[in-house]
Amino acid sequence: MYKKIYYNGDQAYHVIRTLPMDTFDPKRYGVNTNDERAFMMILQYWRDSHHCDHVLRQGNNFMLCRTIKDAEIIE
Repeated sequence: MYKKIYYNGDQAYHVIRTLPMDTFDPKRYGVNTNDERAFMMILQYWRDSHHCDHVLRQGNNFMLCRTIKDAEIIE
């Protein structure tokens, strides 16, 4: 199975889904406002419904991601 890994600085993320920004436009969901708070609430809902913990923006797309944790060495 193909898994997309994206690096932001030294942090690695597993990209679950990439969606265009207009997917999160509040008017698409029947909300008659176009403020940033409504936009962020819709984005947060998508993030949580895909069990992700981070959202990254790349151009006009948002990537719903899961943080890849560093391995711990147990002695």
